[in-house]
Amino acid sequence: MVKLKSIKVLPLALAFMLLPLTAFANEGTAVKNLATSKEIPGHVDALDIQEEEQELKSLGLNPNDILLKDGDNIELNFDDGSKIEYELEVAPTPVKRTEISNERNAVNALAATALYKTYKVSKTYYYGTASAKVTLGTDVKHVGREAWVRNTFAGFSGSLSKNDGQTTRTIDGYALSPDLLTTELSGQFTNGTGYTGDYFSRTYLIRADIDTAGFARLRVID
Repeated sequence: MVKLKSIKVLPLALAFMLLPLTAFANEGTAVKNLATSKEIPGHVDALDIQEEEQELKSLGLNPNDILLKDGDNIELNFDDGSKIEYELEVAPTPVKRTEISNERNAVNALAATALYKTYKVSKTYYYGTASAKVTLGTDVKHVGREAWVRNTFAGFSGSLSKNDGQTTRTIDGYALSPDLLTTELSGQFTNGTGYTGDYFSRTYLIRADIDTAGFARLRVID
């Protein structure tokens, strides 16, 4: 469930505004430019899980099964000017030669065909001049129709946002096609506007289902 809470804090320095003010110019008059207005709405569509699920369904997408291919970028644009982006990036995993050699010797000759890939599923919240990007990373070893989770990691970046903590875990670490690997990211960030008095904390929980063919499915849970 989404948790929004107001925290009284001092203003952040404007030097930390990394997102340009023109980022939402193409959203028209619906955009509430919080960099030039101290009037801050009490509700933000992009931080509301129900609004998010409704928008996904309006695009014909299932919140529990968003299929992503390498390089895919899906955007949700809300009436209040806020926005959410989902992305998948797949890249070869840097692996030490000695590690590969040991795995090949320890398993069997089939392991010589192993592919090592890193899947990064990201979700970015945009709210006026503030943004927060959370990333779930999964290192995977592929051998034929089989796949193993080798490691998971979390990432965070943003403008006028603070990472309050992240946790990853592996739910299903082995898959034989058509089964899927499953990893999870949970955490919280504090999202602000740069003016005194109005900051919002947002919890989140996402899962990545990765198949042996190299596709990923994002599940938005919170």
